[in-house]
Amino acid sequence: MAFIAETEILTKRGWILVEELAGKDKILVKNFLNEAEFIQPFALRKKKYEDDVIAIGTAFYEFTVTPDHTIGYTNGSYKEEAAKDFSPDRKKLLDRQFRYMSPLGISKQKVKFSDGPDRYIDSSDWYRLLGYVVRKGYISSGNNPRLIFYPDSNNLTGVKEILSNLGIDWYETTRDNGEKAIVARNTSNLANKLKLYLGTRQRKKMRLPDSLVYNTTKEHANILIQTVIESSKVSKKTDNGKYQWSSSNKALIDSIELLGTFSGYSIRSKLAKPAGYELPSGLKTKRPQYNVYIQESISSVCPVNKRYKYYSGSVYSIDILDGQVFVRDKGGLPLWLNPK
Repeated sequence: MAFIAETEILTKRGWILVEELAGKDKILVKNFLNEAEFIQPFALRKKKYEDDVIAIGTAFYEFTVTPDHTIGYTNGSYKEEAAKDFSPDRKKLLDRQFRYMSPLGISKQKVKFSDGPDRYIDSSDWYRLLGYVVRKGYISSGNNPRLIFYPDSNNLTGVKEILSNLGIDWYETTRDNGEKAIVARNTSNLANKLKLYLGTRQRKKMRLPDSLVYNTTKEHANILIQTVIESSKVSKKTDNGKYQWSSSNKALIDSIELLGTFSGYSIRSKLAKPAGYELPSGLKTKRPQYNVYIQESISSVCPVNKRYKYYSGSVYSIDILDGQVFVRDKGGLPLWLNPK
């Protein structure tokens, strides 16, 4: 009862191939109360395997397991079947929902200003501000860094409200290239605090660090993801509810994917243009460009395909006390599956 190699498991290091799990890795596990938290498995078992395996899924997701691997699904009530006995049916639902048990959460942030007492930014506004910075802003360099935002696709009313609530002056300007910008005055302390959370002042290198991602409540994760959607150059596909934007910042994409997972979104990325791709202008891209797809919460999915294929290699089972593990295949839609 096992997964094949190259199956991805969600850990505190992000999505890791099952064969690369280390002894101290903590994986996301959901119990029967629908509560999910990161725990360390008792063991990862590996064995050689040369025989048929079973791939189950749709065009958007798939998982591959040995025929005796147990599949847990809901069809009126929770049931389990071996993969060899499982027959795809639109009434058989594989779960994606969970309630992430954040160990800490992030409270109001204190910001020091030289012209008065300390001020606090509400935790909801803090996550909105982070969302605006990673998508439409950056932090200038120098001894007195400033926050700068580019409202080229959507207005940034939310940014103005947050800055005004903090008592921070801001103004709108037009840069030499004709691009409009919102500049916040005298924000060096706030800018430096944001640099600590984002790891850098350069927007192209920003990411949401693990300390923020894994300690975020579902409510705050939703706020940040919604801000990313609202402040991005996105197009909503009305037929399937997806939002799309492009980025060359893979570190940021990976951290947004994780945060989206905790907030119930389905976020996937796909390579659109490799490094060195020649544009119509004749210029070549310096870094790979990815399309990022954000789909609103999908509580469950129903597999419609099942196929056998020959496999020769190692297979892996994960020993935990009880519950299911969060699994995906080649960046596809994550699902809760039994660990063996």
